Amino acid sequence: MMKKLTALVLALTMVLSLAACGGGNSSETKAAGGETKTGAQTTDGQGEPAGDIEDVTITVYMPSSGENAMTGGIQDDAIAAYIKEKTGVTMDITIADLNKTTAIVTSGDIYDLNILDNLSYIEPLIQTESVADLTDYLQYAPSLTNSFPALIEYSKESLSAGTGGVYVLPARAKNDASPVATSQDGNFIRWDYYVEAGKPEINSIDDYIDLLETIQKNHPTTESGKQTYALSSWTDWGLTAYQSGTPLIKYYGMDVVGKFDCYSVKDMAYHDLYDDANTFWLNSECLFKANQKGLLDPEAFVQKHENLMAKLAEGQVLSAPFQWQISSVNATLEAAGSAGMVDIPFADTPDFPAWVDRSSPFGYTARMFLVSSKCDETKLKGIMRLLDFLYSEDGSRVIMNGVEGVTWEKAEDGTAQFTQEAITAMASDPGYLASQGANKYLGIVGQDYDAYDSTGERFIDLTLNSDFVSSGLADYEKEYCDFYGVEVPLEVLTKRTNQTVRNLAYSGLLPTNIPTEISRITTKVEDYLSQQFPVLVMSSDQAAYDAKLAQMRDDLKSMDYDKVRDFYKDAFEQAVIKYDEMSK
Repeated sequence: MMKKLTALVLALTMVLSLAACGGGNSSETKAAGGETKTGAQTTDGQGEPAGDIEDVTITVYMPSSGENAMTGGIQDDAIAAYIKEKTGVTMDITIADLNKTTAIVTSGDIYDLNILDNLSYIEPLIQTESVADLTDYLQYAPSLTNSFPALIEYSKESLSAGTGGVYVLPARAKNDASPVATSQDGNFIRWDYYVEAGKPEINSIDDYIDLLETIQKNHPTTESGKQTYALSSWTDWGLTAYQSGTPLIKYYGMDVVGKFDCYSVKDMAYHDLYDDANTFWLNSECLFKANQKGLLDPEAFVQKHENLMAKLAEGQVLSAPFQWQISSVNATLEAAGSAGMVDIPFADTPDFPAWVDRSSPFGYTARMFLVSSKCDETKLKGIMRLLDFLYSEDGSRVIMNGVEGVTWEKAEDGTAQFTQEAITAMASDPGYLASQGANKYLGIVGQDYDAYDSTGERFIDLTLNSDFVSSGLADYEKEYCDFYGVEVPLEVLTKRTNQTVRNLAYSGLLPTNIPTEISRITTKVEDYLSQQFPVLVMSSDQAAYDAKLAQMRDDLKSMDYDKVRDFYKDAFEQAVIKYDEMSK
C-alpha cells in the first residue's frame, strides 16, 4: 500500500491497443432537472455526503459488448434507478466505438461523461479546453478522494499535460494486490479434452504443443464437419495478439513495456527484441512449432478477432488465451451438459513464475473518465456524485452484483452477502443476476473487477468469493478442483508455490511525452513486425525460422530500434525507482 506520492512522478505512456472503447459525438444537450432531494447519501461511509442534490440527466459515453451488451439511451433498469436515487443522475448512454471516438477527439465535442481508452487523446483534449478540470469538484466525491489519493495525485502529475489539474480519472483502481479472479490470461482448454489427453504436465513449450496436438487429433472436426485447429490468432488489435496471444506471457511471468519489450515480473529483468525471452519470440516459437504440426489455423494472420470468436463458439478453435473469450462458450457447453474450458496451468516450477495477483493503484488507462468542459455547475456536481458512487466499495458492488437490499445485503459483522431471495433465484435461474442488471454497467465501474473489499480478504464482487463459487460448481469444475487438490478453481493459481504479482503501476509511470524521433521509429518497427511476424511463424522449417529471426533482428537494428529500446529501458528503470520511492 502506498504511503506517499512524490511530486516528481513521470508521465504515463502505455497506450493499450485492446478492443477499442472509443468515443462519441453528441449534438444534444440535455436540460438539467430542477427537482431537489434533501439529505441524499452519495458515499458508503468513507466520506461526508455531498448534501442536497439536484436531479440531472447526464450523457454517458461508455463501452458495452458481449453478453452484458446494453441498448443506448435513457436507462431505466433497477440499477439505473438505484443510481438516480443515490446520486440524482439519470444516465443517457451512447455505446462507444472507434469511429465515434475519432470523431469526438478530433472535434473536441465530447459527451458529458466519457470513458476513453487511449492516452494519445488526452493532451489534445486538454489543449483545446474540451475536458473539464475537476480539481474544485473533488469535494463532491469523498469516497473517490479518500480511497484513492494516489490515483488523484497520479492524474495531476501524469495525465494533466503538465498543468497539474485533474482532467482524467482512470477506472478499475485497486490499491492492493489481489488474485486475478476474472478476465484472466491463461491456457483455456476443455476439461474433458484434457482428461482424454491423459492430463499431462506442461513443463515446456514443447509439452504444451504436444498436448494441443493430442487434443486436435482426438477432435479433428467440429460436429458440422469443419476442420479444427488447436491455436489461432487475429490481426485487428495491432501487435496485441502477437505479443500476448498465448498463455506464455502469464506463465513465464512477463509483462509488457511499450510496444515491443517486456520485463520479468519475478526479477524485473528487461527483455528487448534481441533477447529470446522477449514475449514476441516466445510466442513466435510456440506458433511456429504449432504450425509445423498442422495445429495453427491457416487464417490466424488474416482474420479479425470477431472471426476468431465465432470459431471458438463453434468449437473450431480448441484453445484460448483469455478467460473473457470463452465465457459464452462455456455457457453453451454447460447448457448442453458438456465440460467447459478451464485454465490448464503450466507446471508449478521456477521456470513458470506465473503472475497470479495484480494491483492497479493508478487504475487503468484503458478505462479513463473525462468530463466535458461544456458541463454546467449542476451537471459537474451530478457527475462527481456519480463518480463517487462508482468508486465506492458499495457502489462498485452494485454495478457487479445488483441493487443493495435486493440481491445483496450487509450481515451483522458488516460484510456483504447475497440475500436468501437472490440465492434461491440463482439456484433455478443462472441468468438471475444479469436480469437484475449485474455487470451491465461494468464499463464504468470505479474499482477493479477483482478488487478486495475493506476486509482485505473477500472480493467486492460476491460471485468471486469461495463460499459462493463452491456452492455452484459444475461437475467438470469439481473434477478440475479435485485433480489439483483445491476447493475452487481460483486456488489452482493462488496455491501455487511459484507465483508473482503483476503491478500495473510500473507501466503507469512511463512517459507520455514521447520524442518525435522515438514515435517515428516506433511506428516503423510496429508496421514491420505486423508484416514479418506472420512470415516468421510460417517458416518452412527450423533452419528457415532461425534465419528469418536473425534477419529480422538485423532489420530492426537498421531501423534504429535500439533508440526505442534504450528510451523505454531507461524509462522503465526510472519508473521502478520512482515507485519504490513512492512506496516507502
